[in-house]
Amino acid sequence: MVRLHTLFDLEGIFGNTFFSAKFWRKTDAFLVFKRLHQMTISAVEKWRNLVLLVMAEILIFCLWFSVTAILPQMTEEWQLSGADQSWMTMSVQVGFVVGALLSALLNLSDRIPASRLIAASALGGAAANAGISLLEYAPTLALLLRFGTGMGLAGAYPPGMKLAATWCKEDRGLGIGLLVGGIVLGKSIPHLLNALPLWVSMACLLGARYLW
Repeated sequence: MVRLHTLFDLEGIFGNTFFSAKFWRKTDAFLVFKRLHQMTISAVEKWRNLVLLVMAEILIFCLWFSVTAILPQMTEEWQLSGADQSWMTMSVQVGFVVGALLSALLNLSDRIPASRLIAASALGGAAANAGISLLEYAPTLALLLRFGTGMGLAGAYPPGMKLAATWCKEDRGLGIGLLVGGIVLGKSIPHLLNALPLWVSMACLLGARYLW
């Protein structure tokens, strides 16, 4: 009886403990599996966020050469001089430099959450860019709006780099490389759209509607 009782107790311990969740939580195998599961989830979230960030930067930096791509049409419509044509492009670059310097001096990337700073800068740059077609043309006003577009782009560039560097610890070069590639792609999209006959027609119709 003592022997049977002992075997019964061992069987009960084996059945209730070995197959219980509490037992498995204390084992190294469970901890390793849990860690791998967390790493998989974090990796998926990292790449999902990075893809969304790259897509956002592509759309934001379409503003850079948006006016330059249709500069021949603007020159014909507004009778721009050679100096005006040059400043239409240079004003964005000047605004970008000034915006980057102000952002660095004021330490905006550390004071304001990066997502909010990118969103606010994108909206500001888009509003300034849209103002050229929505408002009555005046050379000084158009150049100031292009300057504001450049400042908006400067507010979206450093926070994007900061987010990419924060999310990508071990593969930081890949993350930043994808972001830079997205920015360059965004700059070239206006010229691509201008080269397509269908998009040229749509751009002319929309531009004529706003200017009218």
